[in-house]
Amino acid sequence: QAPPPRADNMLHFPPPGAAGKPTPQELRKGMDTVESLKLTLGKAGFKRLKSSTKDLASGSVQPEAYVETAASLFENGLDDGDFWSYVPLLVKDLPNRAASEKTLGHMERIRLERQMRGAGIREERKKPINFILPKPKDKG
Repeated sequence: QAPPPRADNMLHFPPPGAAGKPTPQELRKGMDTVESLKLTLGKAGFKRLKSSTKDLASGSVQPEAYVETAASLFENGLDDGDFWSYVPLLVKDLPNRAASEKTLGHMERIRLERQMRGAGIREERKKPINFILPKPKDKG
């Protein structure tokens, strides 16, 4: 029988439930999240995020440095919708409540600051549409 998931491993998806044992649906969702993160960041980027998150949980890195490092792993940094989809969920599930709350507070301040400056989060990676119409052909 496999050992129970360690509560101190913040990148173990999903975090153990109230009963301590995740449901099959939680396991599937967690495994899908890990695979999606690996596809988004690449194997090396995922490993760096995992290592940085462990450092945050252990208190060996400050929330500001963690956010900066995590953002640098995503294609568009703080403008990347994937950053804002994944990282807050990782931080929220940290066993170190103080680090979690400080980091989420820092991220919320960044988000609000950027929102006030008009810097949007890019949800899509599509090429922008060029709304300039071609000149009409001369008749004659």
